[in-house]
Amino acid sequence: MSGEVAEIRASMVKEVSELGETALYTAAEKVHLEVVKELLKYSNKETFTGKSRLEFNTLHIAASQGHDAVVQLLLDHDPSLCQTRSQRNATPLVTASTRGHTVVVKELLYKDNSLLHISKSNGKIRCIF
Repeated sequence: MSGEVAEIRASMVKEVSELGETALYTAAEKVHLEVVKELLKYSNKETFTGKSRLEFNTLHIAASQGHDAVVQLLLDHDPSLCQTRSQRNATPLVTASTRGHTVVVKELLYKDNSLLHISKSNGKIRCIF
């Protein structure tokens, strides 16, 4: 029975709304920390890197709104999320910094200070700050 329950949970976590949002995305957006923690147990890389119609993934939406506790949870689960990009090529760091979310910026840089340097389309590296 427990295998069946785990399968059902995993399939529910993978469900995507018509807006391209998963339950994890919505929980991160609404700052439901306990729900985020629980959903992370049943999520895979695809679940939290998938993008909504806004072209944001779970970390992007949390960073864009300054939800530092959610950002920390997601990065503790998978630090490589720092490197994800939106359709417009913005990292969560760029998204958080343009919206003035200093605590989130610090958390992202703590997890991956290489984010200070991004590649331009011509292959050259530039510092974003």
